[in-house]
Amino acid sequence: MVIADLIEASANQIDRLERAILVEAKRDENMHRLTAIPGLGAIMAATIKALVSDPGGFKSARRFAAWLGLTLRPHSSGGKERLGRISKTGNPELRTLRVVGATVVLRVARTGNRTRPWLRALLNQGKPYPRAIPHRGQGQCGIQRGFDPCQFTQAEWLEAAQVIDLRKRAPRQRP
Repeated sequence: MVIADLIEASANQIDRLERAILVEAKRDENMHRLTAIPGLGAIMAATIKALVSDPGGFKSARRFAAWLGLTLRPHSSGGKERLGRISKTGNPELRTLRVVGATVVLRVARTGNRTRPWLRALLNQGKPYPRAIPHRGQGQCGIQRGFDPCQFTQAEWLEAAQVIDLRKRAPRQRP
């Protein structure tokens, strides 16, 4: 019975901490803006706030995504550009949370009919489901980075996400 009591006490403590994070996310303006991003919740906003001291230090959304380890590792040779797997550098907990958030957004996009056109196009490219996740995670980084995440409204963040996704290169057509 001692183990069951410990599990119950731990579950109660986790519930209290989650409630405290939710209250803080509603109260803190920066965390509230982060939770407006699709796929980011209060726990992820609290983690980002704790781990990223100065988001303005990143020159671009791609640099922030690279810091998280969500960019594709280049394997270029002889003038041919090839991109491999994600680099997986940076903070593993934060990267894991971003991938989980992106997975939720992609799962909803597959089942829902209110999906943004760029996300529908990404899913229709024929990429395997896990391969599309880093692209969505990079998009979330772009929304979050937005030069200074504390100064943008939700509409501006969503507009920034569309711009970032439009900048991505279209896949090459093989002859």
